[in-house]
Amino acid sequence: MEDLLLCRQFPAQHFPAQRRMSRAREGLAGTENRRVGRSRLGARRSARRVVVGAAQWNLTTHAIGNAEKLVIGSTAYVGVPGLAYRARTAVRPHPGPQAIGRCYPSGTSVSLMVEQPRRALTREQVVNTAVELIDDVGLDAFSVRTLATRLGVTPMAIYWHVSDKDDLLTAVLDSVLAEIDGTDLPEAPFDALLEVGRRYRACFARHPRVAPLLAERPSPEGPAAAALMAATVELLRAAGLDDAAAASGYVLLAQFVMGAVLIEHDPDHRLPPQLASAGLGVLPDPDARFEFGLAVLLDGLRARLS
Repeated sequence: MEDLLLCRQFPAQHFPAQRRMSRAREGLAGTENRRVGRSRLGARRSARRVVVGAAQWNLTTHAIGNAEKLVIGSTAYVGVPGLAYRARTAVRPHPGPQAIGRCYPSGTSVSLMVEQPRRALTREQVVNTAVELIDDVGLDAFSVRTLATRLGVTPMAIYWHVSDKDDLLTAVLDSVLAEIDGTDLPEAPFDALLEVGRRYRACFARHPRVAPLLAERPSPEGPAAAALMAATVELLRAAGLDDAAAASGYVLLAQFVMGAVLIEHDPDHRLPPQLASAGLGVLPDPDARFEFGLAVLLDGLRARLS
């Protein structure tokens, strides 16, 4: 197996002249074979990026058939087609701030792996992935570290998009609330309010493990929560309630729907023994209970108009 010197990627003029010709035939230096690019090494600009971790240097050497850009730590190197990446001491570092390179002892082998280019991480991607992760593992097992692992980034990368875990969970709740569709509602305001309550409940039926955040954040923040509140208050006004009654009616509706969602998705919820002893051991199913409670609440608001 041929040895290949790994040298840092600098223009050819930084190499001692006496080494250029002797190294050019080996593809190690020189004007025509220094950098990975269109006119260097005959390589295309789409040449793959190869990353070597320090813990992998003692693994088996892999041969590379195309020109590669090799990265060890933060140092970039160029490779040569058809040669295995194997370091040996042959060139001394060039003096000055732009040293030619670090060379490694003869026999140092490296294991190569192709690193796929990463897309830029966005806040939307962070929040959507957090919702998916909580759906899968629940809030107790959720952490910024587990989220970073799923995204394939470091935990610190998450904090470019959220200030802390609390900010992230607030965004998660608002993202779920954004799924509540406010279009195609019935024309009659009270019928529309009934439908909004149903859609709110159905939203958390899709994300039951996110529902406990409602208990921690009884007044959700964020653009989706604000839009939902404004739309509900506007429906109450359209039904004939004044501003004060509409605001109170919104709080009442929100508390009922949130409470119903939390009880339905609480794995530890059990019927109190007092109800069973009072002859109320058999209650309607959750759907019937929700419909009954929401209808009674809206009937009470309607009655205030007469």
